[in-house]
Amino acid sequence: MNSLSVEGRILRVQGTGSSQIDGKWFSKNMAYVHGTLGVLSTEGGPDLDNVRNLYTGNLSFQVTTSMNDSGWSDVGLSDPHECLRVKILDMLGAEGPMTLDFLLDRLPFPRGQIESILHELEVRNLLAVGFYKQTKEGEYILRIDEYRITGGLVEYKICYWTNLSMFVMIHLK
Repeated sequence: MNSLSVEGRILRVQGTGSSQIDGKWFSKNMAYVHGTLGVLSTEGGPDLDNVRNLYTGNLSFQVTTSMNDSGWSDVGLSDPHECLRVKILDMLGAEGPMTLDFLLDRLPFPRGQIESILHELEVRNLLAVGFYKQTKEGEYILRIDEYRITGGLVEYKICYWTNLSMFVMIHLK
């Protein structure tokens, strides 16, 4: 971890007001996503139908690469909608298929907001809905993972992985 922090590849976050986020280390890009979502979860985000309706100009959190609690920098929030999209993609990529109820339990934001983002990602062909873990309700899964478990073509999988990677990279800048 020392070398990653010295190289600036990981950041520690504080000042979000969320005990699930503050004091934890994240990759550089995911630090901004988690920091933004942490602040939003404590500053009215869960009460809104659309997180874009929350004025974020006066909200911030802090990041550092230091291992000894020094060098904290104030950071303004990223686009809340983009952060939720990236977080959902990250969760599905890391943990596999999830039902809507499971996602709602994990993300402290309104059902309508999460459903809207899931629908948007499905329309962009980054997600699919199906039955993968023998649940009674459909589960969301990354399209690339769906092709892997259903025996899709390798060329097609690489194309989708490239699209997903580009989508995430473009929206984190």
